[in-house]
Amino acid sequence: MKNTSADRVRRFGAGIVALFLVVALGACGGKGSAPQSEGPAQEEAAPGVKRIELAEAPDAVVARYDGGVVTAGDFQEYLNFRQLFDPLSADQTFWGTLLDEYVGLTLLAERADAGGVVPTSGPEAPKEAAQSFIRSLKDHLGEKGYADELKALGLTEAAIERYIGLFAKADAYLAHEAGRTDLKARYEAQKDDYTLTTVRHILIRVGEGRSDAEARKLAAELAERARQGEDFAGLADRYSEDPGNTNPDGSKNGGLYADVPAGQWVEPFKRAVLSQPIGAVGDPVKTDYGYHVIRVEKRTPQPFEAVKEELAARAAQEAYRRFMDEELKQVLKERHVPTPKAS
Repeated sequence: MKNTSADRVRRFGAGIVALFLVVALGACGGKGSAPQSEGPAQEEAAPGVKRIELAEAPDAVVARYDGGVVTAGDFQEYLNFRQLFDPLSADQTFWGTLLDEYVGLTLLAERADAGGVVPTSGPEAPKEAAQSFIRSLKDHLGEKGYADELKALGLTEAAIERYIGLFAKADAYLAHEAGRTDLKARYEAQKDDYTLTTVRHILIRVGEGRSDAEARKLAAELAERARQGEDFAGLADRYSEDPGNTNPDGSKNGGLYADVPAGQWVEPFKRAVLSQPIGAVGDPVKTDYGYHVIRVEKRTPQPFEAVKEELAARAAQEAYRRFMDEELKQVLKERHVPTPKAS
């Protein structure tokens, strides 16, 4: 079974911030808001979207860090911008985390400016990404719905471009930092994780009236039946309890997972996939999901050049996590999570 992974997404940079942008660009196509009907725009025209207003005065300082401050007005606008793709931004429970995020992104962007670092795809990347985001919103909401939503949130296109630019600069700085990492050495240490694996597998779950011993016994019986010549794909479609074996249209796929990097499998499954002989049906493997009967169809090692960008992205993500977990605490001198304005 695969670990959740956001690798292999389109990036205009190499780090966690670019990944965040890609998620945002995709999420705006799945928002719950609908295009608005014709008629005069209303302040709260977009259903389900309500402007966040803070109790603090706009010029009140909510965070102070080495070299700058964040005001309540700054943070309020950032929260409303985030609502364009993440409704949880309206939940006060997350405001402390989002305040740290905003301070961190601001600092990273300032470092990019100070060091003359620009996005890897060129200085126009922030504007291009902003326009892509805006087009996605318009495609989903319609021209009028888009205008109504921005009005409801108190945003302008200039604000959108400013925040996308913030992300892009921060991402560029992280990619620059990742460039200091010895990616070839990292590749050599993790080479197996980048091997593309094609497998068929059957999952037998434990629980819901089935004991561990019963699940192991059934998995072993299915493995033996496959070894005796029964069609593995047919057995998977009949017996596998893996939700991933059911397609959106309800059809089955014979337990097939094609060209999955080995590092995306949970550890016991990964060990089996990397060690089993090609074409052989292995003994049942236990993971937290249950017991797996696995047949490896193909293993394809990927050369360094094929995964270099992914290695850089992971290094940038690690740089971001280190910065947020360690360095931000040292440079953040004051932090006050604001409260919402009473309605």
